[in-house]
Amino acid sequence: MWKTVALLALAVWPAVAQGQNLTIANQRLTFGYFGPKRADAKYLPGDLVILAYDLKNVTFDKDGTATFAVGMEVTDAAGKSLYKQPPRTAPSRNYLGGNSLTSVASLYIPPSFAPGNYTLTVTVEDKATKRSQSIKQPVQVLPADFGLVMVGTSLDPDGKLPIAPVATLGESLYLNVSVTGFAREKTGEKLPHVTLSMRILDENGKATMPQPIPGKVREDVPPELRVVPAQFPLTLNRVGRFTVEVTAKCELCGKTAKTSFPLKVVSVD
Repeated sequence: MWKTVALLALAVWPAVAQGQNLTIANQRLTFGYFGPKRADAKYLPGDLVILAYDLKNVTFDKDGTATFAVGMEVTDAAGKSLYKQPPRTAPSRNYLGGNSLTSVASLYIPPSFAPGNYTLTVTVEDKATKRSQSIKQPVQVLPADFGLVMVGTSLDPDGKLPIAPVATLGESLYLNVSVTGFAREKTGEKLPHVTLSMRILDENGKATMPQPIPGKVREDVPPELRVVPAQFPLTLNRVGRFTVEVTAKCELCGKTAKTSFPLKVVSVD
């Protein structure tokens, strides 16, 4: 079932922290929630910006619960405010101790979004002390084109349970990607024709399988749909560090796209 995604969305995944002087550190853009760090801040329309950061010194009460609020604003290159997400309050329980909290803000870029340079400002307030801190993240939205977006891994085939590409030997993950900017046939059902392939390289750069795993975007694609999801299952049968590569080609327009990210498989021993 296709679901309509809101113009802009904010997600916060709280953990734990403690202290008095709120600070924000380790700001980074990632592939998917809890995913590896991105090399740049360039996004195609239809992609999801995920900004992760660490909060330090959030105040806990006697029961080990902290309460903080997170808001976000998006401005264009001229400083004009395009969107404001009012602060959302979230509690967090200190189960493991320590003074660090990892949070995530996310921003969906609609397929029709204008290219240009934008700034995401995320503000966090410690409700106990009323102290707040903000971070700014520049983002460049590229002109619409063929490419792979919404890259990330999940525990479930529906992609509703995001997980970092770090897993235990014997587990299975799902690699989720979406294709955008593809051409459609000029006649008939006007379907796209996109071929995909996934290969995995070991830490020495050697492919782990004789041939890449194929995929395609060809059937059951409504005419109005501009971003189409695809998925590859990953069965983790060997400990090590790997690189996952996904390549896509629009067979109708001839354009290609490629993305890659690290995968780590560990043993519980």
